[in-house]
Amino acid sequence: LLESSRILYLSVMLNTSILMRLPVLCLLETCWGQFDSFDFGIPPIRAAIEPVDSLVFIGETLKIQCRLTNSVFPVSPEDMYFEMTPHFKDLTWIVPTENVTVVDDGIFAYVKITDDYSNFTSVSCLSKNDTEPLASVYIHAEKPIKNITNMSAVYYYNRDLELTWSLGETYLCDDCINVTVDYSAIVPPNE
Repeated sequence: LLESSRILYLSVMLNTSILMRLPVLCLLETCWGQFDSFDFGIPPIRAAIEPVDSLVFIGETLKIQCRLTNSVFPVSPEDMYFEMTPHFKDLTWIVPTENVTVVDDGIFAYVKITDDYSNFTSVSCLSKNDTEPLASVYIHAEKPIKNITNMSAVYYYNRDLELTWSLGETYLCDDCINVTVDYSAIVPPNE
């Protein structure tokens, strides 16, 4: 074990960035008996929220759920709740308790996505008896997609096709909206 861990040490040193080296080197030092353990300051996972990194459109209803995953931290589902924090807005709110349903190992709620949500909104699952979130994810809210408008095309004979259009809407994240255009040129048989 000692020799194989030293080979891993050399491989890590030669092939990884400093950010990757530190946790692996600390783990190896622990294997070599230099230290008992290391604490990287990463809190243990206590719950899981679904959906993860979901794209939702304003006007839709999203089902969010938070399930306890670690029994080391006793948390009662009756004490759990959801908190929403849209980024770039000075606003935070708690999902009303009448919208939250308690299940065996967690909670779920149906949340209506309104204009209060930003492109990146943090959904946190919290407990009344704890200051740190049990889990947290982002949802990405966007205005409903509309058809593109004012599309025009200019064909440069045997060279290029230039397309221009308008998105038809000012989106929360214009850079996140992709437009794909498929086309094929039909060339007369004599050319």
